[in-house]
Amino acid sequence: MTGYDHPIGRFTIGPRAGGNYSNTKIGNFTENGSTGVELTYDDQWINSLQSVLGVQGSAAFSTGLGILVSQVNADYIHEFANSQRFIHVQFAEDLRATPTKFTFQNDVPVRNYFNLGTGFIMVLPHGWQPFVNFRAMVGNNQFDNYAGTFGIRIEL
Repeated sequence: MTGYDHPIGRFTIGPRAGGNYSNTKIGNFTENGSTGVELTYDDQWINSLQSVLGVQGSAAFSTGLGILVSQVNADYIHEFANSQRFIHVQFAEDLRATPTKFTFQNDVPVRNYFNLGTGFIMVLPHGWQPFVNFRAMVGNNQFDNYAGTFGIRIEL
């Protein structure tokens, strides 16, 4: 990810651009259980190439306790490579020389969605910096994704 921040008084705003690439192999595996309908999955490959365009802004406010910095960001993600794929399985208990294979498809991946985030950090005397951040994926109709962090940094 790359970008450039433009300071405007107590505010800072900057565009962001970047990309993500992953090539994932899921090795063959067999489900555990004792029902007799457990499946054995063949190897799967997942390729993903994403572009990320966004903007980040922050504002600093001096208070009696220290400096409060608030931050917001928004990223648009577009998926280029990940596609619907065929998944091949067989019953784990089908031990014949040529077992019956079944094929099904996963869901079509979502091509466009957004990541939105906000956070605060307080710069206190003696190098103490408590912070909190929240991030949400929006516009992806296949699943929801929320993440939050909080903590304190201490100058050593």
